[in-house]
Amino acid sequence: MKHVCPQCGKTFVEGWDKRKRTFCSHACSGTYHVRPIPERFWAKVDKSAGENGCWIWTGADNGDGYGTFKADHPARAAHRVSWELANGPIPNNLCVLHRCDNRRCVNPAHLLRGTRRDNAADMCAKDRQAKGADSSCVKLTKEQVLEIRRRYASGEMDGVRLALAYGISDTNIY
Repeated sequence: MKHVCPQCGKTFVEGWDKRKRTFCSHACSGTYHVRPIPERFWAKVDKSAGENGCWIWTGADNGDGYGTFKADHPARAAHRVSWELANGPIPNNLCVLHRCDNRRCVNPAHLLRGTRRDNAADMCAKDRQAKGADSSCVKLTKEQVLEIRRRYASGEMDGVRLALAYGISDTNIY
């Protein structure tokens, strides 16, 4: 059955639940008020909790320590939303970097725009990149590498057999 919304004049059809509705939406009925994005965002920021002037995001995070905020779908990085609220849109090819290296910080004064290359250079300059056993690419422990080198140098096993024994390619051995 079709109805006309008395607020906006839009024609609407009863929903699947067949409830008798007067208005086409919550917004027209006046019972549903969405708080503005800045108000919702800054309500999840603690400006007194951080060291060095960091403003700490108290909302959800992505599992890696970066805050997330759902202004629309999908959720977005909280530090990027903070930058946009303070400075305007971010071009698609740019990142928002933390000067303070605090992933939960959303203080616009601690954020700067940069490329992925800038982000990687900043990470290396501050010695924050994963190295050795901390890297996600690691297949062998330091001890295994030393054992492989010893066995190869002594002639105990060739590269192909060592690769099979350790579950890696012979290229990795050589």
